[in-house]
Amino acid sequence: MRNKTIVFIFGLSFYISAVSAAPPGVAIHYSPAADKIYLGSPGIAKLSNGTYLAKCDEFGTGSVEHKKAVTLVFRSTDRGKSWQKLARIDGLFWASIFVHKNNVYLFGTDKHHGNTVILRSVDNGKTWTTPKDINTGLLLEGKYHTAPVPVVIHKDRIWRAMEDAMGPGGWGSRYRAFMMSAPVDADLLLADSWTCSNRLGRNAKWLEGKFGGWLEGNAVVTPDGGIVNILRADYRPVGGKAAVIQVSSDGKKASFDSETGFIDFPGGCKKFTIRYDKTSQKYWTLSNAVLPRHVGSNPERTRNAVALMSSPDLQTWTINCIILYHPDTKKHGFQYPDWLFEGDDIITAIRTAYDDKRGGAHNQHDANFLTFHRIKNFRQLKLKDSTAGALLEEKTGRKTTNSLVPSTGISSTMSLIQLSPNQRNFIYSKDNSCFTPWGFNYDHDADGLLLEDYWEKEWSRVEADFREMKELGANVVRIHLQVSKFMLAPDKPNPAALNKLEDLITVAEHTGLYLDITGLGCYHKKEVPPWYDKLSEKNRWEVQARFWEAIARTCTQSPAIFCYDLMNEPVLPGADTKETEWLLGEFGGKHFVQRISLDLAGRSRQQVAREWVNCLTAAIRKYDRRHLITVGVIPWVFVFPKAKPLFYSRDVAEHLDFVSVHFYPKTGESDKALTALKAYDIGKPIVVEEMFPLKCSSRELRKFILASRETAQGWISFYWGKKIDEYTNDDGIAGAITKEWLTVFKEMSFEILK
Repeated sequence: MRNKTIVFIFGLSFYISAVSAAPPGVAIHYSPAADKIYLGSPGIAKLSNGTYLAKCDEFGTGSVEHKKAVTLVFRSTDRGKSWQKLARIDGLFWASIFVHKNNVYLFGTDKHHGNTVILRSVDNGKTWTTPKDINTGLLLEGKYHTAPVPVVIHKDRIWRAMEDAMGPGGWGSRYRAFMMSAPVDADLLLADSWTCSNRLGRNAKWLEGKFGGWLEGNAVVTPDGGIVNILRADYRPVGGKAAVIQVSSDGKKASFDSETGFIDFPGGCKKFTIRYDKTSQKYWTLSNAVLPRHVGSNPERTRNAVALMSSPDLQTWTINCIILYHPDTKKHGFQYPDWLFEGDDIITAIRTAYDDKRGGAHNQHDANFLTFHRIKNFRQLKLKDSTAGALLEEKTGRKTTNSLVPSTGISSTMSLIQLSPNQRNFIYSKDNSCFTPWGFNYDHDADGLLLEDYWEKEWSRVEADFREMKELGANVVRIHLQVSKFMLAPDKPNPAALNKLEDLITVAEHTGLYLDITGLGCYHKKEVPPWYDKLSEKNRWEVQARFWEAIARTCTQSPAIFCYDLMNEPVLPGADTKETEWLLGEFGGKHFVQRISLDLAGRSRQQVAREWVNCLTAAIRKYDRRHLITVGVIPWVFVFPKAKPLFYSRDVAEHLDFVSVHFYPKTGESDKALTALKAYDIGKPIVVEEMFPLKCSSRELRKFILASRETAQGWISFYWGKKIDEYTNDDGIAGAITKEWLTVFKEMSFEILK
């Protein structure tokens, strides 16, 4: 079948060719990878008569981008359904296309890092002026860089951002940002019409020394009527930053404050276009946000998703919907979207790397298609309308025929969990309503196998367990990650394990369950790497920090992370004791308790605990400043009435966001447990992170939970992979206790969460 078909996906309307291997959208232009000519710098404009113009340029070793670059212009008279080539321009690169006073303009450079030029067409894009000198469009001589960035009119001036390429260093670091502007009634082809601000270069010390440079800036009018330049920021650990340069009203002075100028912006290390919508009174953009399963790869080259994002103030950005997605990041990309509002729709031209009948794109960067897309009713789109469901479909092996398969997508109820303003409760960030952690430890199955022992071969079982825990009323699942599975060597995290963690995050997102990620487990002593046990305290902590850096990199962008728990039940030796074993307290064939030091060496217990907590929280905060951090402890106050909390002493707990304690009340001692729990009230939320009717009945545990609500804000029990109705007499007393408790847990869910 070779006809074009209109496909509706949750309110998105894309014209998709049914030709085998065709990319989503309408193919405006195509260049096979074998020619080594790739398509870049997409742009789109709309004429007063309703005609669309689109453009791209050619780059790659088969092109002439470094000599006299080629730009192609296309026209559509049927609202983007079909396109015809209109013009070829020799000597234009990286250009914006825009309409001003009934003329069409192209503003860019004459080649890769060439002169700044502007061209005009008075016949709707058929023919164009030639920038020969300062009177005909040659604006700046030298080495300049740009992209198809927006041109805005504000206070009777027309504004456009640029960069020169004459700073020190290579790509990124050499670019110096500045703003160009001209009177709105001026002849834009005259160099003297334009005013340039001062040029601002990169400071390598910004962003903790991980800032590679800025480029491809957006001229944007701020809510208070100012003008700013919002730039793509080359920040590689995560890639989620943009930079905001302030520009004076006369366009002559640009300034940047590194303390306030960097903002969180998903996909900010790739090119984006920002425009203001008067109807919604919001700023909108299309961005190559890095979806959770792809965190950890090179964010600058992860271009396989297009996110529709909005902001009321240019500071806080929300992902409204995932518009385009392909699970492969190596040879698929939907990048550099240039777009316009058209009523309730957005129309966009995209540089697309995709499959074709000749082997596909060279890579995700080197696009073989220029494509057109229409996003219908964009203001109404929500996460549930997005195509992100393809993530789960692809990774769980379900057969799909299109990367844009409809699915439930990321749970629309998932919102980042934060602390309340008074620091005493948990809240959903989207509406500040209360969040009560209520869930299960998912540490091992009924046969004692740890999660990492079976998640590779029995993934469907993991998915089924998550669905069952959700059915039982849980909103949190605590998982326990083992050092032996996630660290191949002292300095080498395990990519395969991190990929499976990404998969688990996706399952959590789709089931609406938040993850309590507990790390550094050594539960099976025989599996602990010999090299790990031989390390000194200092070197062991360094490995633990690298473990948490890898986990935080993987998890940082997902809304499904409730918290990071540094270690399950860490302990310290006595003041005058030199221990030889890191693990202790075997229970059921597992070692759940672990020392963080073998010898205090004259230090106080508080000092060692504080240094360890600070070391690991700093490792997490390198890559994730959003999610909460805790450490699950044995309540020694419950065991020894005169004991005092160590990890939750005010001196140690400064960087811990909330308290996690493990309580197994004894029959007849519920009041004693409640008294011990109150000892952990240090002005932060408290979660009973482990509980089970191990030493009391299910009804007594229920009574303890209800009574503890005056002190605790959350409770997490256990689920070992068997549904209530799967427990039989063959499971013995332990099975009967578990079955009864799961029944009580389910009954309590509404009461706890209401």
